Amino acid sequence: MTNIIDGRKIAKELNAKTKKRVEKLNAQGITPGIVVILIGDNPASIIYTRNKHRTAEKLGMKSILRKFPKDASQTEVLQAIHHYNDDPTIHAILIQLPLPKH
Repeated sequence: MTNIIDGRKIAKELNAKTKKRVEKLNAQGITPGIVVILIGDNPASIIYTRNKHRTAEKLGMKSILRKFPKDASQTEVLQAIHHYNDDPTIHAILIQLPLPKH
């Protein structure tokens, strides 16, 4: 038996549910915040992170797209992660893969 999954339909449904949850949080004075960290210049990752950022904003979330050059040091990236982790307006931190080999 074959199950056909309609990814666009599922994404639309999930986004609608998420938007409602964000609106409920906003009514309580909470704006969910997300940071997406991109290291390097992988073309697919650039598009993917840009789309994550746009979608989060459309859903009413605070969204930050933090970009680092491909030669960014581990220390630089970890400092940014610690900074956002200490920020009470940020509720999620995503690190986009793939990471540079170093």
